[in-house]
Amino acid sequence: MEQNEFILRVESIENISNRDTEFLSDDYSLGISAWDIGMNFMIDQHITYWYPQLIEIGIEEVCEGDMYYGGPMSISEIINTLEDWGFIVEGTEKHANLLKGENIETKIKPFSEEDYETHNKEENFKVHKSTEILITQLEKNLQRAIKEEAFEEAAQIRDEIKFLKGEL
Repeated sequence: MEQNEFILRVESIENISNRDTEFLSDDYSLGISAWDIGMNFMIDQHITYWYPQLIEIGIEEVCEGDMYYGGPMSISEIINTLEDWGFIVEGTEKHANLLKGENIETKIKPFSEEDYETHNKEENFKVHKSTEILITQLEKNLQRAIKEEAFEEAAQIRDEIKFLKGEL
């Protein structure tokens, strides 16, 4: 799904129906929803699947096209960031130009299945490496705990190592 195929509505959490936000954490300050060009229907796809960059700035998608933000940026800063990245935000000049029929240039190519395969391999490698490092540190802590005769602590560390190695 290309960036010029949907509109993002960004609004303060206070402006969203209580019914829609009652299940949310108090950490969120903004709601972001994805709509079709005519703003008639919400997009029934996970926008963060196509654009994982949104997750990197703290936008969480709770269901298809329904996202929330609770980071340090203000509503205008989020809108500016989204527009700088090529997204079309409701009520902006870019949105008005799209409605006039102008072609809006996209800036970020949506992730493809191939991108996800590569990304997942890289992430799995990072997780595997960080787990190896953690196990090594825990093994050192286990030796220290045994040396200090802190057997209860040693048992907990042993169990954590077994869990990380998939032995529990």
